[in-house]
Amino acid sequence: MTEKSSIREDAFVAQARSILARAEADRSILHAGLRGSAVEHLISDFVGQYLPRRFAVTSGLVIGSDDSVSAQTDLIIYDQEQASPIPSTTTVIPAEAVVGIVEIKTGIRIADLRKTVNDTARFKGLPQLASDLHKLDPESGGTKRQSLVMPWLKQSTMLGLSSQLSLDKIAAYWHQHYTDVRFGYQLDSILCMDRGLIMLAASHPENRNPGNAMNMVPCVSPGIDDPQGPRRLSPS
Repeated sequence: MTEKSSIREDAFVAQARSILARAEADRSILHAGLRGSAVEHLISDFVGQYLPRRFAVTSGLVIGSDDSVSAQTDLIIYDQEQASPIPSTTTVIPAEAVVGIVEIKTGIRIADLRKTVNDTARFKGLPQLASDLHKLDPESGGTKRQSLVMPWLKQSTMLGLSSQLSLDKIAAYWHQHYTDVRFGYQLDSILCMDRGLIMLAASHPENRNPGNAMNMVPCVSPGIDDPQGPRRLSPS
């Protein structure tokens, strides 16, 4: 018996199909640079409508409390009640206010994935001022908040409209290289709109690889045009 989809799920799928159709239409009239910008605007509007009002989306840079910055980021989700953008020639958001970033691609390639993995580690390594005002830095004489690196508080997603690679091939490459990044600094998920979603999940104790200290494997969930069911990549 086929499980009945929910109203929310149907609406989400309809919007996803609309974005894919709009991007395909733009392909014939826009050159690559403008096409990429158009896709970013489509995704930004799509994400923005699902966020509570206190959150906003923009593109630009994330800056740490030590003035180190992230790579240029396609979509930054930040809490407007925590901080406002810093006046600059490009949008700059303090790390304390950022809850997540999204790297947007018209098509997901291995080279894009490799860069996104590295940019994610750089973003999650940005120090931020402690949100708890009682956590004061003793070196400041108790007058300033501590500057901490808290990567587990930030989410990072790679979102592509499509890919010539299968979800399993993308997941296999991700799994092969994610241990090169410190625990907590990894890319959290990969969404390919015409194929599906890949997220990390804990592997079963019987299947754990001694060489993988974190024992995490990609879990694949099919997209709107993928006939295969949810599956977990076997650890290698």
